[in-house]
Amino acid sequence: MKRKQFSIFLSLFLLLASLPKISFSQSPFFEEIPFNYQNSAVKVSRILKDKDGWLFFGTDKGLFRYDGINFNKIICRDTLKEETVSALFQSGNGQLWVGFHNGSIARYTNKKFSLFKPEEGLPKVSITGFEETKNGTIWIGTNGEGVYCISKNHLYNFNMDDGLNDNFVHDIHKAGNPNSILAASDQGLNECIFTEGQKSVSNISPGEGFPDNIITSLMESGQKLVAGTQDKGICIVDSDRLKIMIPEISRNWQFGMVNKIISVEEDLWMATDENGLVIADASGKLRLNVKNTAFFPHNKINDLATDNEGNVWIACNDGLVKSPGNKMQFMETMLKEKIAFIHTILFDSKGNCWLTPDQGLLKIWKDTIGIFHTQKFTITPPDKLVDIVTLYEDPFGSLWIGTMGAGVFRLDIKSGAVKKVTENAALLNGSILAISGKGNDVWIGGFDGAKLCTLKTTASGAKEINFITNAATDSLRKSYVYCIYTDEQNNTWFGTDGEGAYVFDGKHLKNLSSAGLNAGTIYSILGDGSGNTWFNSQDNGIYKFNGKRFQNYSLNEGLSDVSISSMIFDKTGDLFLAHKNGVDILNRKEIRFTYLKNNRLLTNMNPDLNAATMNGAGDIFIGTEKFVLQLSPGELSSQPFPKTFLESISIFQRETGDSIHSFSSEQNNFSFAFTGLWYSNPSLVQFQYKLEGLNEEWINTTDREINFPKLSAGQYIFTARSSLNNDFSNASEASFKFEITPPFWKTTWFQVIGSLTIALLLYLFIRWRDRRIRNIDRLKKEAIEFQFEMLKSQVNPHFLFNSFNTLITIIEEDQKTAVSYVEKLSEYFRSIVAYRDKNLIPLKEEIILLNNFFFLQKKRFGQYLNLDIKLDSPTINNAEIPPLTLQLLVENAIKHNAVSKESPIYIEVLKENENIIVRNNLNPKMLKERSSGMGIQNITNRFRMLTDKTIEVIDDGKFFTVKIPILVKP
Repeated sequence: MKRKQFSIFLSLFLLLASLPKISFSQSPFFEEIPFNYQNSAVKVSRILKDKDGWLFFGTDKGLFRYDGINFNKIICRDTLKEETVSALFQSGNGQLWVGFHNGSIARYTNKKFSLFKPEEGLPKVSITGFEETKNGTIWIGTNGEGVYCISKNHLYNFNMDDGLNDNFVHDIHKAGNPNSILAASDQGLNECIFTEGQKSVSNISPGEGFPDNIITSLMESGQKLVAGTQDKGICIVDSDRLKIMIPEISRNWQFGMVNKIISVEEDLWMATDENGLVIADASGKLRLNVKNTAFFPHNKINDLATDNEGNVWIACNDGLVKSPGNKMQFMETMLKEKIAFIHTILFDSKGNCWLTPDQGLLKIWKDTIGIFHTQKFTITPPDKLVDIVTLYEDPFGSLWIGTMGAGVFRLDIKSGAVKKVTENAALLNGSILAISGKGNDVWIGGFDGAKLCTLKTTASGAKEINFITNAATDSLRKSYVYCIYTDEQNNTWFGTDGEGAYVFDGKHLKNLSSAGLNAGTIYSILGDGSGNTWFNSQDNGIYKFNGKRFQNYSLNEGLSDVSISSMIFDKTGDLFLAHKNGVDILNRKEIRFTYLKNNRLLTNMNPDLNAATMNGAGDIFIGTEKFVLQLSPGELSSQPFPKTFLESISIFQRETGDSIHSFSSEQNNFSFAFTGLWYSNPSLVQFQYKLEGLNEEWINTTDREINFPKLSAGQYIFTARSSLNNDFSNASEASFKFEITPPFWKTTWFQVIGSLTIALLLYLFIRWRDRRIRNIDRLKKEAIEFQFEMLKSQVNPHFLFNSFNTLITIIEEDQKTAVSYVEKLSEYFRSIVAYRDKNLIPLKEEIILLNNFFFLQKKRFGQYLNLDIKLDSPTINNAEIPPLTLQLLVENAIKHNAVSKESPIYIEVLKENENIIVRNNLNPKMLKERSSGMGIQNITNRFRMLTDKTIEVIDDGKFFTVKIPILVKP
């Protein structure tokens, strides 16, 4: 927002140089903003706009941030004994300082809101203001304890003992010295400085020119300071504090205490404690006081602030009010004259405003000392109810007046004399829709086509009107002509009802439908000074014609309403388009639309056709059904579109900060909340978003929060943008870049290591399998060799010879025993054959085989060979053993020991712990038999395949012992 130097403000008798730049006084719009929390109304005491454009409100229920739709309370981490906010301030680092009525101070930064707790303690009285000096010192004003400053995390107090003129400080502000502040108190001003632990205070007392002892508010403007007082209005303190000046508005001040002062363009807006809002103009005069009226039902105002769009926010004691300020004002009465149902409006070359309310003609002007006047003219009998729909000022000082059904009139602007145009019979009772001209030519259009007349001054000084005919007047005599425009090349353009547009070059009339104008009804035609001609069509938006082709601007191009009533260029070349619910503004340089809309203020304002004009100062006036709307293009927002913010980023509905950009694979459910900050009319905001990495296309949405569940690993950029229409080409964007890391089993390093590990395991498996196969083959071979050895040992000639000799002996002695011997021998060999392919047999069967073998040997050696099996029944019944294991061990005992009367052999088979023990005493033979050594080794290898337990062989010189692990049946 631009600000004028206060030299303008201090020139109390300054009037602008020329009357055409003076517009009649209008009132700002005021809109009540409902503000409730937990079903009860909230009282706003302080308003702050932060550096990003957000509005914060300090209230009796704490601190709130407003996004245009919702007031969101900011919850303090610490317990607040009282939530009534009395001061708000943002320091240079973006931190918000919040002062409370009970003296508490809190800080809000990075979405963290907590109490400030200095070692020295906090004030016990209300906080009235904050300020920051260039050296980073934060200053605090209080209502009863003077001023505090925070330096190096310590709190220092300035009070009357330090030279302060009063301890009740109502406001503080930066002073001329960059490291000092001014404190406004009940006794004037104080300049306070804190340097290297040293305090310094100087006073500006009431005796130095203040109109009032009590200074209540301070506002900086350029090099000067505006001070509000308790009873005497405002005063201006110059940069050297040597002179205090009183503006005209304060010389007869009747509005009570000033709580806040802000600059709104050239005006000063002042919040008072009892008399509502007071507005002073650039000359220092009262322009407006609004209080306790239908459109502003408030008296006490606590605070004022402006947003980035030029809106003024007013914190009333009993409500919150928003106003578009000077950029958009209205007039519905002037000196008790009702101003509504305006069909046309015009500013003449003398600065007079002409408008047509209620079938009449009203002139409004301001005299040389700034007093407004009005004059009504009766053009047609009131009982005829004739509407005036078009006005035109010719170069001779006459106002041409076109009516619906009563023809054309000319009014001498200087004398006020009115005369009907009777020179053309067709116009006597005609319905006139447009009057336009250039130089001495005047075109008149209406229900009876187009007429052209020329003006000249006679010798007597009278104005002579001559009507002439040409190709245009002849061809259009049966057409309804809505508008006529003559361009810089003297081409005349006509907009008709149903026939489109025509252009007349002085000789030939051409219809523009052949050039691509796809519109039958044209309401208005204008040139932009750059060689382009613009057309306003019925229900099809607007067209631009560059001499060769037409370009349409409709809803898809950003126009919010295709039914435009009036269009007019401002001084910069922007095109203002009025429709029933507001005004669209086309920036021709950037081809971008912005909007002046308000659901409560401008809805159904219904401007009439071509009821728009501009005064000498560049303000645009639009006549509507409700009022005259005044727009000040120079004061419109420098931010023409919403500003997009990412409000929060959540993972599984838990908010995370925007400083973290890398997340694990489990953190894959994201929610993004965003807003397009546009306080002027937040309901107009539209959104688009995309998530690069998931999709590349923009997606339209009306939601303000988007969720993305189960995102896969990868890199993403979430972007949201906001606009006031379907055109997002110039939209503000907000984005967040983040990465979801893959699970460790999907990372490159893990995959490489995993691949190497799998390859190694596969290699080891192949080697193990190969070794196992070789072991199995070896064991099979050993088993076969074992079986072969067993067979050899049992069927060798010695065994058979010994067995047959024993049998012969038994037969001779005892035939019955011989039969039993043969049966045992047969059963023994049958068992060998049956068990040769088995890995395990029940221990019970092995005992039977052992007993058969021992029976055969016992018959040979008699009482000198003894076998004692000491195994219990559970072991015998539940254990397994490789076949022929015990038989082989007993056979080895017989094979390698002498069995005789002198050296009997005792063989024991018993259980010890988890082993079966086979033990025999040693009686080595004098002549040892050859042994292959395969017996014990084969038993060992076979057990190794079956169990982790090992066979133990002990030869202590007295006994030969073999310990065999017990294998329990599964």
